[in-house]
Formats: sequence, structure tokens, C-alpha cells
Amino acid sequence: MHSPDLRPLAVSSLIVDPDVQRTLDTRRVNAIAESLNMDALGIITVSRRKNGSYHIVDGQHRVAAVRLAGGDDEKVMCRVFEKLSLADEAVMFRLLNNTAKPMAVDLFRVRVVEGDPDAVRIVDIAREYGWKIAQQTHGGAIAAVAALERVYLRDPDALSKALGVITRAWGHEPPANDGRIIEGVGLVFARYGAAIEVADLAPRLSSFAGGPGALLGKAKGLRDMIGGTQTNAVAEVVVETYNRARRTRALPPWRTGR
Repeated sequence: MHSPDLRPLAVSSLIVDPDVQRTLDTRRVNAIAESLNMDALGIITVSRRKNGSYHIVDGQHRVAAVRLAGGDDEKVMCRVFEKLSLADEAVMFRLLNNTAKPMAVDLFRVRVVEGDPDAVRIVDIAREYGWKIAQQTHGGAIAAVAALERVYLRDPDALSKALGVITRAWGHEPPANDGRIIEGVGLVFARYGAAIEVADLAPRLSSFAGGPGALLGKAKGLRDMIGGTQTNAVAEVVVETYNRARRTRALPPWRTGR
């Protein structure tokens, strides 16, 4: 990695790559713009890519605030790195962000760009069932990356089966993408494995009155009554739903099924 040099650049020339950067927080941008002090702005870290374009590595909120307050022609002092790979940019973003904690989704997506094998595999599993990893909570997006990773690290196959069943049962709209749903169903697969008839679970969940929202509600009531986490309560409700009216190969109850 070459040593950077300092140069002023117009904010209009600075590009944000969504694969490397966190989601822009407009409230934060407005707050910075309202009390903008250019002398206290600090240095923007920038990567000059092979095509000559300047991509922000750290400082997109400050740049957006300057643009909002002063217009496209305003210049900011930049620390410019040459010949960084996309993975280098992602690593630098993660290391530099020690002032405002990035969202979990943003850090996860940076790990994907870096080539982290677990993160890449989780994205591939989600994509297999029509999901994408994004901060939004609609349109086939999952923001609950911590839940995805907890299931994956316990049993990658359990994550794949869980997303498959959830998608077949309820499609891609919320709250099917709620982390408690994903992790609860994933825990069921991680515990019972081949004892579950996968083709039978999806229709049983799809017939749950009120859909995934009602399942979450029932799990909350169960958690309030017996304690524990709502995720574990989701798992218990899923097992009860699977076993309902089942004459053979019923699963042991969740609280005694270890």
C-alpha cells in the first residue's frame, strides 16, 4: 500500500461506493451541516481508483454535510490513497470507523467485500432463496445479520433449511425476515436435524393463523410466561406447530428435546 498524499478535492468529485460504505444517516448529515465548522472538519480518507475516480473510504457524512451546507464546489482536504483494492478499502473503512459505530449490516457487507468466507457463504445461502442482505426490512431484504451468523456458525445446513422453509411458508416480506423468526427456525433445525420432515414444516408454518407476526406474538407471550428469550420461544412454537396432529415421528418438545 502506497503512502497517501494530501490534496483538496471538490465534494462533487467524491463518490460513495455502497459496497464499502455504511448506509447514509440523513439525520446525522443534517446535524453536522447545521453546525458546520470547516476548520474542525478533519481529513477525509479517499481511494483513487484505477479509472481516476475518487471514492470515499471514511467521511461520507462530513462530505454530505459540506455539500448540503455549501454546495458542490466546496472543497475538503483529503488523504488520498492510490492503488487500493476494493478489499483494502473495506478493511480501511472498518479500521477507521471508531467515532460512530457502523450498523451491523454495513460491517457485515464490508466483510463480504473483504472476502470473509463465512460472510460470503451466508450471502450465498440467502441469495439461494431470493434474499439480499440490506438495512431495509422489505423487498426481500434481511438486516438481521447477527441472527443469520449465529445460526450459520452453529450449523450452516440449519441456516439453509431455515431460510428455505421460511421463504416457502411466508415469502419475502416482513416479518418473515425478523431475526427472531430466522434464528428460532434455525435453532429447530440445528437441534433436530434429519428428524424433521422439511417438506412438511413449511405448509404447517404457512397455515399458522396470522402468519409470522402472530407467531412472534405467541412467542412473546410464551417468553413472558416462562422466561428465556423470544428466539427460544419462537423455536418452541415452531416445534409445537410441527407436531400438531402429527401421528408419527413427532419431535420431542423443545424444552425437553435436548
